[in-house]
Amino acid sequence: MTTTFVASFRTEALSTLGQHGILTTAQLHTIVTHRTGRSLCVGSCRRSLAKAEKAGLVTSVSRTRGPEKSWYLTSGGFEAVAGTISNPLKMNAAIATGPTAAHLGVVNALGVRVTEALGLAAEVSWTHEQPLPLGSGRYLRPDAVLNVLTQQGGELVGGQWFVEADRGTESTGTLVDKLVNYLTYRNYRPTAPGDRTKAELHWRTRFRDWPDIMFAFDCPRAEKRIQRFSAWAGNDPRLEPHWGKLNVAAIASVVDVDPTKPLLQIPTLSRKPWLA
Repeated sequence: MTTTFVASFRTEALSTLGQHGILTTAQLHTIVTHRTGRSLCVGSCRRSLAKAEKAGLVTSVSRTRGPEKSWYLTSGGFEAVAGTISNPLKMNAAIATGPTAAHLGVVNALGVRVTEALGLAAEVSWTHEQPLPLGSGRYLRPDAVLNVLTQQGGELVGGQWFVEADRGTESTGTLVDKLVNYLTYRNYRPTAPGDRTKAELHWRTRFRDWPDIMFAFDCPRAEKRIQRFSAWAGNDPRLEPHWGKLNVAAIASVVDVDPTKPLLQIPTLSRKPWLA
């Protein structure tokens, strides 16, 4: 293992933390080795992070009972990656140990699990909470937009999802309201005051195709929560005429995510491949 590669790993780790806010040692190891295509043992990863911590670039918290740490950038770390990444996620000790980081952890666990499952041949990326306009000064902020490009049956296939993480802290009605907001965004056309021209649908300026919507549940009795959510959404009059416009899916466990197996479709609870 060359000193240059270890230094390169540390640089990639800093950039990755800037993009995703807070990650465990194992998650950083998965993302960076997948991105670089080079092998680095977890022990070397820990030593590299320890050196970055000693240099004042990163710091850590223990979010679980086990020995694994979760890392985030210090102000010095952000200065080190300034200008190299867009929309960085800033952290501090209060955020890193609070509910925001726990919610972010569900999203990052999903992205890392998909990365692991699809392997080095796939390209997997996700961005966090990018604002999407709904009109009248309102915005929709998906927890993430997940992108996948991989080989399937000898062909290159891709998928894109709006991701909503659910830790069981919101009402079922709130989850249904989020779907209504996605429908609003799908139909939104920006117009300037006094301009009556028909503008292009905003989502077409951001995405090649309309993404599917994925609710990632990470809470007790997730299966029952999905069933209740599906029933409410299926009977909501705001959504009922428009199911042809929305492809909505749910997963009951982020830890057990397997993109080679089908997703549960909302509101039918039928199964559909990730990459159809």
